[in-house]
Amino acid sequence: MDLENIVVSLAKNKSEDVQENLIKMVGGHSNHVWRYKGAQEIVLKKYLKVPPGSLFENSLQEEEKALKTVKQINIAPKFVKSWPDLSIIAYRYVEGVPWHNDIKAVAKLILEKEKINPEKFKEVSCEPTEILRQGDVFLAKCQKLPKVKRPHPEQISPVKKFSLLHRDIRQNLISEFKGGIKLIDWQTPAKGDICEDIFSFISPGFQILADGTPLSAQDLNSFWKFLERPDLYERYRKIRAAFAWRHGSYCWWKSTIVESRYLRTKYRLASLAEFDYSTSNCL
Repeated sequence: MDLENIVVSLAKNKSEDVQENLIKMVGGHSNHVWRYKGAQEIVLKKYLKVPPGSLFENSLQEEEKALKTVKQINIAPKFVKSWPDLSIIAYRYVEGVPWHNDIKAVAKLILEKEKINPEKFKEVSCEPTEILRQGDVFLAKCQKLPKVKRPHPEQISPVKKFSLLHRDIRQNLISEFKGGIKLIDWQTPAKGDICEDIFSFISPGFQILADGTPLSAQDLNSFWKFLERPDLYERYRKIRAAFAWRHGSYCWWKSTIVESRYLRTKYRLASLAEFDYSTSNCL
């Protein structure tokens, strides 16, 4: 069966008709993903609808744009083709292993992204007061609320240089291969504050969602050492609590709407970890 017919079968939810050379992949919370072993190994991703008001978009068009944009610095899979009407995209399979503990490589990748002009992507909030407010909106949707203390916004200078953000640098979305690492799942890129990508890598909630282990104090120290950007450390120190409050609130809300008991538990644990992180002294 050729690729076009396989895509049509997947779009119709008939994956059982195309089992040959097709392997269902696991790990994602938002979409269905398969690995196809044809003339070249590719990944086929079928986008699912996200709940209204979600913090993160889930856009085929934005992922295609991001993959084409970052191609020049080789930090993501190579785009192959998309079928927007069927909500499916294809990109090259990254032959590698799940990220283990190469902190230096992630710091390098985050800085490497700064070479990319983010102007074609939507802008997201970079101001603590607005980020905290977005968290408040998620909690307002919940009947039962966690017993947590809302942080106060800190004064922070406007962003001097906008960055292309991945917004979800979890451990299970980083693949190590010979020559470096790559980020997968670019369905929610944005133009914003580099500190948001730093937060998604070092905050405990994102790593819990990745079935990973939150970074240790030693790992965090190593990350800032490898980043070699004391200016970003100071900025992150001031904005971290706002990002943690928003993500904790988002995960709490998600824990109230997902059907899977396993995911409800995972989102609840991630939420509480982020709320703790919002007031922690550990950066």
